[in-house]
Amino acid sequence: MASSLPDRLKILLLAACLLCLQTALAAKAEVRVDKETPLDITGEDIKHDLNTGTLRMRNSTITQGTTTTIRAALANGRGLKEGYDNSSWDLSGSVHIEFESAVIDADSASVVFSNQRIVTIRVQGKPARFSHQQKDSGKREGRANNIDYDARSGNLRLTGGTWLFDGRNEIQTNVLLYNLNDGVITNDRKSDDSSPTHIIIRPKAPTVPTPRTPDRATAQ
Repeated sequence: MASSLPDRLKILLLAACLLCLQTALAAKAEVRVDKETPLDITGEDIKHDLNTGTLRMRNSTITQGTTTTIRAALANGRGLKEGYDNSSWDLSGSVHIEFESAVIDADSASVVFSNQRIVTIRVQGKPARFSHQQKDSGKREGRANNIDYDARSGNLRLTGGTWLFDGRNEIQTNVLLYNLNDGVITNDRKSDDSSPTHIIIRPKAPTVPTPRTPDRATAQ
C-alpha cells in the first residue's frame, strides 16, 4: 500500500531532524583553537620543578588543537607555576613550528604564550625557513637568519639574508615584513637598515595548447 501524505511528511521531518542533529554534532566535535583548547605537551627526560615553575625536556612536542604544533630536540619552559596558560619556551635543535597556516623550521627559537595563545615567536637559523599557505594567492616561502612573529600585527619580521618567493617572483633584501593576515610585503620602516631591495619578476609561462585529437575519419 502506498504511503499516505501524512506519513511522507513524517519521513521528511525525521530526515530533517537527523540532518540538524548531525550538523550539531559536527560543530561540537570541531576543534577550536582558543582559550578553551588545552595545550598538549609530551617529551622525554622531563624535569618539572613546581616551586620555580620550570620544565625541561628532550624530544618535546607541544600541540594545541590541530593547527598549532611545536617540536624541538630540547625545550625549557618558564612561568608554569599557575599552569601553562602564560608561559615562555626556549627551544633548540631541529625546531619545527606550525601555526596560522604557516610553518617555520629553525635551529633555535623562543615562543611566548598568553592565555594559551601564541603571542610572539623569535627564531634563529642558518638560515631559518618558513612557508605560508595563503587562502587565495597560493604558497609563499622564504628564509632569513632571524624571523620574529608578532600576533598583534600578524607580521613576520625577517632579518639577515632575507629571501621571499611566491612561486613566480622573488624578493631579496636584508630586512622585510611579511603579514600573515593579508600577505602584504613591506620594508620595516622602524629599521635603520638602508640596504636595497632586489625584486625579480619572472614572466608568465606561455600557455601550451592541449593537443587536438586527430579526426579518425580524415586521418591517413
